[in-house]
Formats: sequence, C-alpha cells, structure tokens
Amino acid sequence: MIPSAEYHSPFAIAPSRFLGGLASAISRGVSAAVLMLALHGGCVVHANDNRPPDELIRLSLWSRDQLDRPQAVVSHASALAVHGLTLLLPELVHLSVPNGFRKQPPLGCTLHRRAATLADVEHREGFDVTAPLRTLLDVATTADVAEDEVVRAARMALERGLFSRRALASELQRTPVPDSLARRLRRFARASR
Repeated sequence: MIPSAEYHSPFAIAPSRFLGGLASAISRGVSAAVLMLALHGGCVVHANDNRPPDELIRLSLWSRDQLDRPQAVVSHASALAVHGLTLLLPELVHLSVPNGFRKQPPLGCTLHRRAATLADVEHREGFDVTAPLRTLLDVATTADVAEDEVVRAARMALERGLFSRRALASELQRTPVPDSLARRLRRFARASR
C-alpha cells in the first residue's frame, strides 16, 4: 500500500504491488521523486516527518515532576536532529534537565543539568526542544559534534531564518565556545550582515 501524501513516514513498497498503486499514489499527490526512490530502493524516508518521535514523547513523560510537569527538554545533538540542522543521528538522546533533577536516565539517554529559560525552549507536540540558537550553542560548547558539523548547522539555520546573524554574534560573546570554533562562527556571523 502506498501511503497518502499527508502520511509522511518511512515506508516500503513491494515491487509486485508498486505498479498497481502507482496511479492512485500519483492521484493523491505523492511526488514522482518519492515513487522513483521507492521503485529503485524499496524504501523511502521522507525528509519532512512532522509527526512527533515516540521516544522523545516517552522521555518527556518520564521526566515529569510531582506536579506532573515534564522537566526534560530535548537538547544538544538530539535537538539539532529535531530541527533538521544535521544529517547525523546521535547515538544517545540528549536532554537538558533542571539542576535539582534526581531521576537516573534510562539507557540510551544522557542528561545535561542546566535550567532552560522559556526563551530557549520551543514547544512541540508531546515534548519540548531547545530553540535553534540555544541548540547550536549547546553543541558548540561540548565535544559531541564536530566543528565542521556545528558550522554547517549554523549556516543551515541562518539560511532558513531560524535566528539572525546578530543574535548569533551576540550569544557568542556570552558563551564559552572553544576558540577555534568561536572564530569560525564569529567570522560566519559577520559575513553578509
């Protein structure tokens, strides 16, 4: 079965069923590029997956306090992936939690103890994620993501208008980023103002 255009999910099409569903898929608006990928590879991962990842929702629910408020915010390399600013898939889910958070992280999860301000957080369906600029600064201050990937993420975010060059330059003055990366990001932030 070929999914409708509204259902953006990984899917596979068996070759014997592919041709039978081709006409109906085209009538529902599935792009020819997606169909060609399906024909050649049998599996397509759609880049615009707008559905919330189940694992991030589960971790948000796990982090609730006594008043039933989620405490964890998806951050660092995981937030880069959520924002679509990297093609890398982090090995661990990175969460920022308040300093007083006492739960032990489940397997496959790492906690960063830092209270996120409301300005640093975006609300998604079922979980919160650090804003793109905060995310970029978080990965810039840790060794989890290579410098080239951080610079690439900054370029993508600026091209998509997720934050301004001025905001990036301002935050770089306040954030302890390693010198070599800070120079690259400052040079990039000054360009084409």
